[in-house]
Amino acid sequence: MKKVNAFLNWLGKHEKVILLIAEILTFIMIFGDINRTEYHGDDLVYQCIYPTNERVNSFHDIYVSQYTHYFIWGGRTVVHSILQLLLWIDKPYNSMICAFIYVLLARLIAKALNQDQKVCLTDYLLSAGLLYYCNPVYEETVTWMTGFANYAIGAFIVLLSLYLDRNMDKHPKAVNFLNIPLTFLAGWCNENLGAVLGLYYLIRWIRSFRKKKERAYSTVLLLAEGAGFLFMILAPGNFARSTVASSELTPLTSVLTRIYNICHSIFHINFQVFTIATVLLYLNKDQESRKDQKMFYGMAVLSVLAMFATPYYPDRAGFGSMVLLLVSIMKGVHGNRQTDDLVLLIGVILFVRFTMNLLPSLILTILGLR
Repeated sequence: MKKVNAFLNWLGKHEKVILLIAEILTFIMIFGDINRTEYHGDDLVYQCIYPTNERVNSFHDIYVSQYTHYFIWGGRTVVHSILQLLLWIDKPYNSMICAFIYVLLARLIAKALNQDQKVCLTDYLLSAGLLYYCNPVYEETVTWMTGFANYAIGAFIVLLSLYLDRNMDKHPKAVNFLNIPLTFLAGWCNENLGAVLGLYYLIRWIRSFRKKKERAYSTVLLLAEGAGFLFMILAPGNFARSTVASSELTPLTSVLTRIYNICHSIFHINFQVFTIATVLLYLNKDQESRKDQKMFYGMAVLSVLAMFATPYYPDRAGFGSMVLLLVSIMKGVHGNRQTDDLVLLIGVILFVRFTMNLLPSLILTILGLR
């Protein structure tokens, strides 16, 4: 036990340097994993101007592709535009961008969207470790370029919108103004996260009536998010796709499939993170952090229930719910600072295992053996 305490004290003395090393390691590991993964599946489709076989070579090509895609197949225009941009940039540069966004996502989760919360070593190690270990569809949401753009980048944009809004009093007016188009894009990213984000801004708008100064800004944010969400779900391509997806289902099997999908997401795909978040919600006695903890937990549950609207609920679609639960977990950690040494030890173990899992494949890739 003395050796463990001595090790934790050593970590505390060199916290800034070790935190920087941990972030660099995260970047290198994720970059290596994404960069060595060959394009496959929808990557090959979105490399081209939809629905042709002609490669994307300009911003105009992306515009034409997404315009056609919007009317033929789906309304997730924002993340699909980002995906086509990343595929056009090509590797290794798009892998660098994705790895950088992954580190930023881990930092946002570690801060629990609180600007006053300094990203300490304990929080970052735990956040990065959980972001890897609580994600059972890592290959579909991180190493696969299409999955990363749709789910990791989509979740990052949503969290960034929430972060800017929840800390608006600490930002210059220009930053708050920029959150308006960002919130519009956030609403247009993902069906389940877009629905939950819209509910968040609706509640914010109702509460703003107590504060006249915030009323106009809250109204604009709600309209921006709502407009983005409507652009996404009302895309003509969505109706064409839903017809294909539900054509083989009877009304009864359609309902049963939706119920099964929700249970599968909660009790299988995100069971680990739901369990941790629930336990921490029970243990946290700090009323201030517990209030936010419950809010993000509730948003995660609603993001799962929102998928009842469609019979098609792939496992990777649970990534956004997992991210919201991780924010709830970090809120619980911030509310129980008396257990920091234990949390730091857990964070170190998770992060070391995360590094060890990805390091061998990175070395083999560098040596040209994989």
